[in-house]
Amino acid sequence: MGTPVQLMRPLSVTLLLSLLLALLLAGCVSQPGPSDRLQQQEDRLTPDAEQNAAPAPRSPVDQLRSEALAAQAAGDWDKAAGLLERALRLDSRDADLYAEIAEVRLGQGRFSDAEQIALRGLTVNTGNRERSARLWHAIAQARSGQGNLEGARQARAQACEFGMCE
Repeated sequence: MGTPVQLMRPLSVTLLLSLLLALLLAGCVSQPGPSDRLQQQEDRLTPDAEQNAAPAPRSPVDQLRSEALAAQAAGDWDKAAGLLERALRLDSRDADLYAEIAEVRLGQGRFSDAEQIALRGLTVNTGNRERSARLWHAIAQARSGQGNLEGARQARAQACEFGMCE
């Protein structure tokens, strides 16, 4: 048997090598390398593509629609109607525009115009049930405003068939 120092030497070398190996492995696992650190900094400085993407440009029809909504909220029914009619000249196949104009005409008390516009909207509607209900609802209100109570009842029944029951 050897002296206590001789016995400790293999143990200390093994312990030292184990400790160095553990530190080396720990450094590899927990410490990001230079390229990892650069990527992390870039990620912090560069927002995600979703956040970085500019909002989609609005179409002229959408801009006119927004302006009309603001005019309507301010009680300027004539301006709202004019803006929506301009939008309709740009896109005559947008059935929502017909519904919006009909609703403005209802607000103006122009019931006959509201009914005619909503009926035209039904002809361009491409099977959208919610839009059909909205148009039939406008027709019911327009007919009621004109004193055509039976026609209003029929239009309400049509709106209900499309899911807008009162």
